[in-house]
Amino acid sequence: MPEGLSITLAGGIDITALVANDSAQVGDAVTVGIRAEHLIEEAHSGIPLVGVVNLVEHLGEANYLYLTLANGVDIVVRGDGEREVKLGTPISISAPSHAFHVFNADGQALRRLKPGNMQSSRQHKNVLNEV
Repeated sequence: MPEGLSITLAGGIDITALVANDSAQVGDAVTVGIRAEHLIEEAHSGIPLVGVVNLVEHLGEANYLYLTLANGVDIVVRGDGEREVKLGTPISISAPSHAFHVFNADGQALRRLKPGNMQSSRQHKNVLNEV
């Protein structure tokens, strides 16, 4: 059995999200989310996506790029603040499978298989408990 959950997004984009698939059934409606800082400029690894730049928010060390994907979905990517980006330009981005958040029709999150910084959070909690 493959790890994670295979999801077809609107517009036919297929992704694999590294979430527990023990409660999801084929055909269930889900909501998929990803944080802007987990999307990667250029599609060199992960799930490749292409979007057109609608707005660039320059914040010094970072640019927030507001994109529209081919399927009409709007997303935000945290990019390199030194990179020059022009409105209307298509750019390639990628999303690692472990970074997706998936919610069922009731809004409950499916458990992530690789939750990122949870280990450090647990260690921090243990240190606080020992003090």
